[in-house]
Formats: sequence, C-alpha cells, structure tokens
Amino acid sequence: MKKSFLSGVFLLTLTVLGAAQQTNPVGEGYGSWYDEGSGFFASHANLPFGTELVVTNINNGKQVTVQVGGRIPQDQRWILDISPAAADAIEMNDMGFTRVRVDQVVKAPVAAKALRTTSVRDFHQNGRAVILSSGVDLTAGHPSLSMGRQVQITNRANGQKVVATVKNRVRASRDRIVEISRATAQVLGARGTYIDVQVDSIDK
Repeated sequence: MKKSFLSGVFLLTLTVLGAAQQTNPVGEGYGSWYDEGSGFFASHANLPFGTELVVTNINNGKQVTVQVGGRIPQDQRWILDISPAAADAIEMNDMGFTRVRVDQVVKAPVAAKALRTTSVRDFHQNGRAVILSSGVDLTAGHPSLSMGRQVQITNRANGQKVVATVKNRVRASRDRIVEISRATAQVLGARGTYIDVQVDSIDK
C-alpha cells in the first residue's frame, strides 16, 4: 500500500457529493488511501491547504468532497492520497489505489458586508501541540500569532475546547504548531507530552 508523506495532520470534513457544485479540473491519476489517523484526510503535492476537491472513482463514478490537509511527493502517476473514510465512500479497491479524477470546488465570493458584520476566526491550523510540564494559567505559545491574542484550541480526539492566551513565541516546526500549558491541557482532557489539536484565533 502506498503511504502518504504528510507535512502536517489536518482534520478534514468529508461529505458525499450531493447537489451540483461548480468545479475546475485538476487532473486524473492514481489515488491511494492510507491507514493513518482517525479523521478525514486528503494529501496533494501542491494545492493549498483547505482547498476543497471532488474526488471521483473512475471505475464506478462514485464521488466525495474532501479538503486538502497534507502533502505527498510530486509524482506524475499518483495524484492524491485520501483517508480510509474517503476511500470507503468511493469504494476504492482493496489494493489501496485506483484511478481517480480530481476537480477543485469553486467557491462563491463572500459578501464584504458579511465580513464586516460577522465575528470570524481569521486563523485556522491543525497539527500537534506540545504539552508543557508546568503552567497554571490557560496559555499557549505560537510561532506567529501576536502576544495577547486569544485562540480557541480543540482536542481533536474528544472535541473538548478551551480559550487560551498566546503568551510566548515558539519556533515553528513540522512536529509542533503550538505549545500549551499544563492547565490548558487539563481542560482539554489531554495527557502525556503531545496532543493533536485544532487552533483558531478569535477575532474580537
């Protein structure tokens, strides 16, 4: 079975394609599935993270809509890796790969008025958090978010959430997107040294 080479692990939403969507073709090639993680994933060589794709099993015409959340090496034959759930939805064969067509979903522009009047989170990131051995306040360290910025951190394993304040800067790493205090980890119901999280900044 061909394994994906993820640069980060991103929780994704997968839906069986229903109503017609406007799409742009990306290409055709072999799609494979990997048995890592419990969420819904899709990995591509260069499409931006968060890009929505319609994946069609050429053999049976079944489709799913996924979002890009990881990377695979550039390869002319292998166009995409998808999660087991996505593979099941399009009935990918037991060999772990099949020929697929990939189309990018075209998003309708968001009205400027809605952006001005609606509170939004302007930063979204998924990956691994390092749990510090100390810290009694609900704090976090991040490579780029400004000091004092509040973030909502979600434990992707159990769905528990907490709002923490960015208090220090940490070096960016492919193995860690954020550091969290012991108090923050406890609210999230996390133990050990690492936890898979979703981080959303809160726009006040």
